[in-house]
Amino acid sequence: MNNISNLAVVQTDNIGVQVTISEFTVIRPQVSIGNGVVIHPHVVIESGVHIGDNVEIFPGAYLGKEPKGAGALAREPHFERSVYIGDNCSIGPNAVIY
Repeated sequence: MNNISNLAVVQTDNIGVQVTISEFTVIRPQVSIGNGVVIHPHVVIESGVHIGDNVEIFPGAYLGKEPKGAGALAREPHFERSVYIGDNCSIGPNAVIY
């Protein structure tokens, strides 16, 4: 069974089993999350990110893609490449991956 905080914004349905998503986390559409993943508070995962099994993502991490175009911070960013996180990985606190 998954443990997803009511204070998290989760916009994807592609979530494995035994997944923990903590409060104040934002997960955009078109994200795939494997089995046994633990996502700590204040994490942002943008569209197009694929997370393998048994991954732990520590607080404040940003997983996404480099925004394209002027003003990308004020609008929904447009992305061209996907990010793949393999099985059995740890993403450290405040890490930025694109």
